[in-house]
Amino acid sequence: MKTKKIAAFLLCAAMLISALAACGNTTDPSQNSSSDTSGKTVATEPVNKLVVALTSTTVDVGPFAPSSPSTILKYELWGTLFVRPYYGAPIEKCVPYIAKSYKQVDEYTYEVELYDYVKDSKGNPIKADDVVFSFETSATVGQFTAASVLEKIEKIDDTHVRMTLNTTAPGQFANLVTGQQLTIVNKNWYENASEEERSTNPATTGPYYVTSFTPGSGAVLTANENFWQTDKSLLPEQAIANAKEITYKVITEASMRVIALENHEVDIAAINASDLESFYDVQNKKALEGWTVSVHPGTRTYSLFMNMDSGKSPLADSLELRQAVMYALDSEQIMLSTGNNDSTAKVLHSFGCYSYDGYSERWNNEPYYECDPAKAKELIAQAGKKPGEVTIRILSSSGVLSDALRSVVISELEAVGFKVENLAVDQALFIKYKNDSSQWDIMFDVKAASTGHISDLYNKNFNPASYKNGSVCFTHDDKLVELLNKVMNDATEENIYNFGAYLRDNAICMGLYTQDTIYVAQEGVKELKWINANPIVPGASDFWSDFKSAAEGN
Repeated sequence: MKTKKIAAFLLCAAMLISALAACGNTTDPSQNSSSDTSGKTVATEPVNKLVVALTSTTVDVGPFAPSSPSTILKYELWGTLFVRPYYGAPIEKCVPYIAKSYKQVDEYTYEVELYDYVKDSKGNPIKADDVVFSFETSATVGQFTAASVLEKIEKIDDTHVRMTLNTTAPGQFANLVTGQQLTIVNKNWYENASEEERSTNPATTGPYYVTSFTPGSGAVLTANENFWQTDKSLLPEQAIANAKEITYKVITEASMRVIALENHEVDIAAINASDLESFYDVQNKKALEGWTVSVHPGTRTYSLFMNMDSGKSPLADSLELRQAVMYALDSEQIMLSTGNNDSTAKVLHSFGCYSYDGYSERWNNEPYYECDPAKAKELIAQAGKKPGEVTIRILSSSGVLSDALRSVVISELEAVGFKVENLAVDQALFIKYKNDSSQWDIMFDVKAASTGHISDLYNKNFNPASYKNGSVCFTHDDKLVELLNKVMNDATEENIYNFGAYLRDNAICMGLYTQDTIYVAQEGVKELKWINANPIVPGASDFWSDFKSAAEGN
């Protein structure tokens, strides 16, 4: 059944993306469609202002900030060593940024050369000592999970560092030096700055700095006129400041973002799939008049995780109860509850997206907890529990997942006999609670493989080196670690299949669905730019010469 649905989705998705590609400028991996480009000229100078909607109240402009839906501004504030020009790009295709070049010494060791004139927005130099400090601090403070593959980083001289990895898995070096969770700062500035300065007026290494910041509300960024890289030919295009000032405004409700676009209160916003037809004519395959539409094919895995910390959850010590949860849930209904349909999202058949390199097609032809309430009730009984006896606390981010999704999940779990407590919190509390095994029994979260390879998804979530308590869901499982090590040392189809099958058979986590990311901009925005699997970089957008921002009035 699901195999047919997958095929149908892929056909529909291909039609939508092809339609977008056919009627506008396109770049890999985004597909952009502008309504009418006849007679227009491209702006050759930065536009004055830009207004962008953020989807989450977790706005953090400081260094080493954890990822959240509002970290689209991070690439504008913080430079990385290299930039991936498209999702899954190998290191050979990555574009130098703070780094000038790299060379591979052996299968585990790389040397990176830095530009010798890098400075932050306050004029502090960035040298090898700062890069080493930044990697080590990002790993310990900023949840830089890519650092789990880094055995050692050391200074060679002021412009060279050596990195030794503990794996030869595909894409890991590229992931390490391009990761959004990495922040590069001047060590001396960071250690001597006050907490207020760090969080509201940081010394940034990207093309923008912070001029105004209101926690939970938004920020104003200004292009750095003294940005250290003056030669644009040496910058990745996403790091070019094509707007002099960017105002970020938090608008958490999808419907309010649509209204803000229509009322010309913002220039750019993410929308839900259910709102696409307000801006895009699917039948005639073009954006409606006045709009530019950009679609990024799904690279994020919407998943549920079981609390595997023995003694902390009724699910941790009962395979039957975990399986009962999975059989109770209908992935398709959960997907549809978000406003998606078969042309903008698809149900998953494993923990991982079909688009990831290394994805095993064998999973598509094997059972994956097809919704079966009768089976769920049977498993609860086999676990020695009566209806209503087991209470499950569900943790999710209120800013990431919809109330409709939570309602479907709660209804389906209660229908088979579970009691449910709903713990929907803002992103800041979610980040805190998800690492506390006393807070939840089931967690809904969004995960991605930054390298484009499924081994990265596995490593980031189940490598115990990245977590204080085992893994993303507190696994303390030697067999799981053994299987992960096999994947990371030799990412064969067999090793990848075995790891995914172990997650499935032991009901540790469950991939639910993946969805396209859709951004809409007013027609003055010619093209939006994307970074890897991350959101857009608004300041790097291309604009038409007649662009007038919402910030400049009607």
